[in-house]
Amino acid sequence: CSGTLLTRIETFDGVPLDVNVTLPPASMNGPFPLIVDIHGWGVGKSPQPFTDNAAAGYITMSYSARGFHFSCGLAAARLPDLTIADPNACNDRGWIRLADARYEVRDTQYLAGLLADAGLVIPSKVAATGSSYGGGQSMMLAALRNRVMMPDGSLVPWTSPNGTPMEIAAAAPLIPWSDLGYALVPNGRTLDYRALNPYGTVGGVEKTSWVTSLYTLGLATGFFSAPGADPDADITTWRNRLDAGEPYDTDPVLLDILDEVTTHHSAYYIDDSIPPAPLFIYNAFTDDLFPATEALRFYNKTRAKYPSAEISLMFADAFGHPRASLAGDMTNANQRVNELFAYHLKGVGAPLADGVETYTQACGGSTAQGPYAAPDWESIHPGEVRLQEAAGKSFGSAAGDPSNAQLTDPVSGGALSCRTTLASVDAAAATYQLPAATGAGYTLMGSPTVIAHLAITGTFPEAAARLWDVGPDSSQALVSQGFYRPIEGSTDLQVFQLPANGWKLVAGHVFKLELLGQSAPFGRASNGTFTITVTDLDLRLPVVEVPDGGVVQPPEPPVVPGGGETGTCGTAPLTGCRVAGAARILVKDKTPNTADRLQWKWFKGAATTVPDFGTPQTTTSYALCVYDGSANLLASVNAPAGGICHGKPCWRSTTKGFRYDDKDRTPDGVQRFDLKSGVAGKAQIQLKAQGIHFVPPTLPISNLPVVVQLRSSAGQCWQSTHTSVLADTTTQFKAK
Repeated sequence: CSGTLLTRIETFDGVPLDVNVTLPPASMNGPFPLIVDIHGWGVGKSPQPFTDNAAAGYITMSYSARGFHFSCGLAAARLPDLTIADPNACNDRGWIRLADARYEVRDTQYLAGLLADAGLVIPSKVAATGSSYGGGQSMMLAALRNRVMMPDGSLVPWTSPNGTPMEIAAAAPLIPWSDLGYALVPNGRTLDYRALNPYGTVGGVEKTSWVTSLYTLGLATGFFSAPGADPDADITTWRNRLDAGEPYDTDPVLLDILDEVTTHHSAYYIDDSIPPAPLFIYNAFTDDLFPATEALRFYNKTRAKYPSAEISLMFADAFGHPRASLAGDMTNANQRVNELFAYHLKGVGAPLADGVETYTQACGGSTAQGPYAAPDWESIHPGEVRLQEAAGKSFGSAAGDPSNAQLTDPVSGGALSCRTTLASVDAAAATYQLPAATGAGYTLMGSPTVIAHLAITGTFPEAAARLWDVGPDSSQALVSQGFYRPIEGSTDLQVFQLPANGWKLVAGHVFKLELLGQSAPFGRASNGTFTITVTDLDLRLPVVEVPDGGVVQPPEPPVVPGGGETGTCGTAPLTGCRVAGAARILVKDKTPNTADRLQWKWFKGAATTVPDFGTPQTTTSYALCVYDGSANLLASVNAPAGGICHGKPCWRSTTKGFRYDDKDRTPDGVQRFDLKSGVAGKAQIQLKAQGIHFVPPTLPISNLPVVVQLRSSAGQCWQSTHTSVLADTTTQFKAK
């Protein structure tokens, strides 16, 4: 049925939601497994019944999310409704909350519970799927699995209104996000070979054309709260602040936005003390809103902690947000969804093969090929093609070729994912070109990685990267594009990746990398003026071909960014750090994750003055890095410079140094951090991190000694080495 005021059901907080339920034929006996189909941004519930699902023995529920269409989105739907308990529920609280786990996701859980209480649905056989806005929520439902997030952020067992335990049996997020902040304002810190990829504290580059389009569509089809009325759903204020641009990193308003979006709107940050429900995740390689990066971030983190977790990935140039097409072919993905649900909801067939299934894009000289399959993401690209160029090249904040900038804008640059134009050398870009492919060519399958030293002058630098396929006919086709916010003042190698794609480079064609200071209208141009000089560039292209002793080489060990900013610790301990006369470390990995803990005490330390601590109230940030005996990074936590914590400045000066307090324990769980200067044998440092934002290392730690380093962005470091182990179990490590 189409949406009306008569098809609404009150959810857990009294907001009326417009719901359709498609039941199997009366000849079938229930209760039945349930599939929840969650719509995309601005779309609303499906007006058509799910007859194929019904014939297969599934109940299907489709509803308009709160704040959209007849679920309080239309003005007529917000008029006082005397048929519900609170006639003014829509106006009082029925606005869009941007896929908040405490509201939109809980709405799905509550409605499914009503069907279970009615005897229609098997409580343990609930599946969720959806595209885009529905995909992000489906992934959150899988991460929560059998838990509900309450308004205060705590997790409780998921039960129906009548108290029956409920659970997600499987989920199929299609073109989803896993970190909404990164998807909309990427900073380039996600690396597809790293297990943990939190956003960090460095503000990214706003995808302006996408943010504008989504906001406009939301206004046309939904209901936003009045600015300032609801700090947890203040979409208009959030959008206006992003549009204003830099400075981002030190603005408490933006730090609060980041905390809200990561804590309540993104599957990656949901407590992972239990593995997620079995998952099939599909993203389009050419999706410039939610690229393959979003699936890989969640996949890598989950597989690192739960190696046997059931997660299958598919990437192709098919259905997706532009550059891909929302009318693209979904045949292959839909088949996997059907197989996943048949097995986990009805016990029919076999589980999906764990791993990755990919297809190349047909564009320029590349043809559609596939499927390529591998048991994991790393194995899909056993070879690597590299370009190394030490000489310096520069680019700045000035705009490049406007026609190329317009062409590459996913929203307004064209109707097709294949974006081609005449090849040219952009005078504003630092340009790098690989040799032309010969013979059978080679097949890009993964994320192009850029490694380089970046010397920066000016303010608020950003980098826009584009990879092109240049043909012998002097045409060029866009392969991938992305953004990076560089680390200012760093002498370390900097590393970032363009979103993954599958692309066949045929004989005579050339891959060309462009680095520019902006790519408007897609990305927001910086408020600053800057120049970036690139030296020692190393471009690495992962390919499906095995090393052949020629162009295709064995992959080099991945480069993990060095220190110099919060969120990174480097691949190995530094040398020359101040050492402690005594030290203690305690790590706990508990269930639930609210009890996870890290405590580090560094005392009787080497001489340290107050100026050695830098200026944490304004510019000096800190990273605590834990390494094992083979110099492997096991865990890290960060205390950013400046900032507002729970309504007060995070840092304050003390008689001997500085103290950091954060009752909210963001971004990485740090609650208390004391820096005390002193002569030799008197300096002290103590740090305590706890809760869901702290990601503990895998315990026990068998490779000793454990080395702990505290690094500052001002270039100072303090170290303790722990050889005397007091406890080393699966839940606790304690040493001195």
